[in-house]
Amino acid sequence: MLRKTKMLSWKQYCKDTTTSNPWNAVYKLATGNIKKCITLSTLRKPDRTTTKDLAETTRYTIESFTPEDNEESDNEHQKLLRALFKEPMTTEDDTPFTTIEVREAIKGMNKTKALGEDGITSDILYRAFSKIPESTTAMYCTTGA
Repeated sequence: MLRKTKMLSWKQYCKDTTTSNPWNAVYKLATGNIKKCITLSTLRKPDRTTTKDLAETTRYTIESFTPEDNEESDNEHQKLLRALFKEPMTTEDDTPFTTIEVREAIKGMNKTKALGEDGITSDILYRAFSKIPESTTAMYCTTGA
């Protein structure tokens, strides 16, 4: 039974460990820094009932904590903010990034840094830039490359 449990544990470790950095999990395990992902599964509603599953919890959270975006009900301050955000953010000395500047910025990115929320690594960005430099540069400029 012990041998079987060890084998299952090892298989789970191998499944959870990435090929790019296999020692990361070992280091975290040794230092006790493994964080468990906690998923909010239920919420109590004002009527004292609870949400039944993750989908209902997500729906309830969005409905309860996200205000309606209705231009007709805007006050003067909100109308001013809407108008400001519709205008392009430029200054007199604002010049678009050049393709060379974008390439150098991408080349200078830390290749070992963790993914952001968008899931795009510096390697992915660099590969995209090498194939379509003008389009990649245009992502950083309001007027294109």
